[in-house]
Amino acid sequence: MSGQSKNNDDSAGKYSGQMLHGYRFLNLIAQGGYAAIYRGFQLKEQRDVAIKVMLPKFVADDETIKRFRQEAQIINELNHPHIVPLYDTWHFEKRVFLVMPFMSGGTIRDQLETQGVLPIAKVVHILEQVTGALEVAHAARIIHRDIKPPNILFDKEGNAYLTDFGLAKKMDMSDPITNKGITIGSIRYLSPEQIMDSGISPRTDIYGLGVTTFECLTGEHPYGEFTSELKWMAKVIQDKTPPINIKNPAFSPALGDVLIRATSKNPDERQQTVTQFFDEFKAAIR
Repeated sequence: MSGQSKNNDDSAGKYSGQMLHGYRFLNLIAQGGYAAIYRGFQLKEQRDVAIKVMLPKFVADDETIKRFRQEAQIINELNHPHIVPLYDTWHFEKRVFLVMPFMSGGTIRDQLETQGVLPIAKVVHILEQVTGALEVAHAARIIHRDIKPPNILFDKEGNAYLTDFGLAKKMDMSDPITNKGITIGSIRYLSPEQIMDSGISPRTDIYGLGVTTFECLTGEHPYGEFTSELKWMAKVIQDKTPPINIKNPAFSPALGDVLIRATSKNPDERQQTVTQFFDEFKAAIR
């Protein structure tokens, strides 16, 4: 597991340089909405790890603690070579700690920042591995709900892994946070149904995968630069994904159609499964 977005003033960084529970905390590498992520080293196994730690402001929040525990439970239920596994979990100072492999290849976001766009052959490779992981999750009735470039990691060989099930939801489980009408997740990658709180399904993850694929191939989000939350939510609900061949004439109109369908406002108009999305993608680039 690697990072999402660095934050130099993160108060959770107090663990840097400490030894806890057999792990040496090396440095803070990222922070999300609920957690900080450290690079660490496990002495017993002599291996690099990533350690996800609840942020200080949530130590008294029962729902966040429940979400951390649920993330650990979900990861342990899923068995796929391209889902980042959970090595260990423990509690300290009223916080939950999750330990996972450290992925030295960074994230899709990291690679887009250095390369601008990804080669189409690499995108095929990513989608093959990530759609396989999502099929396993969906078969277990688990929706990831936060598919985006920072949540797809690479090992040193360039293989792709799906991570961060902190917002994942089992279809047969209630979600106290979203039941209150509070939108969760990175707003730039939320689907229309998440913004309107109208129910989720595996097609919610297809939307995130479609947006991520568009960004991999063009270096741009389908809806452009973020301005404000209200304007962005209006775009997600109202604006269609532009044909990708307008961004790059080398891409076929058929490829644009696949991505437009995957990001349709109506979930019923999207592909039925992530495998169908991948099959259509491969057919379009041929």
